[in-house]
Amino acid sequence: MNSSSTGSKTGKKLQGNGLYESSRMMLPEHKEAYLRHQRELNRRAHPSLEDEERQRIGSLLAQAKTTGRVLTLTVYGPFEDEEITGIVRRIDPLKQEIHLEVPGNVRRLAFDDILRISD
Repeated sequence: MNSSSTGSKTGKKLQGNGLYESSRMMLPEHKEAYLRHQRELNRRAHPSLEDEERQRIGSLLAQAKTTGRVLTLTVYGPFEDEEITGIVRRIDPLKQEIHLEVPGNVRRLAFDDILRISD
């Protein structure tokens, strides 16, 4: 074959569904990085509560620990809040966390992540 026929094949690769079109394929690790980046764009800032509300939450937690009352806590999450229902088993002021007994488990929750309490 001569070089002119080879050149025309190369030209066709760059058109239609040729080389240029296939170069848009994304590697799996690039796709994962892109999806992680898109998710991070939806990350929410951690809200801060007024001191009065923080004291109210602390008081409700202490009462619930004493009485064994079941509480539903709304807990901050970076993408969406979570509602967790359980019984306060331990309050750790040094670590600034509570231990909440939920069915089949005990969850440790930071005081700062508790946004609301209902019973």
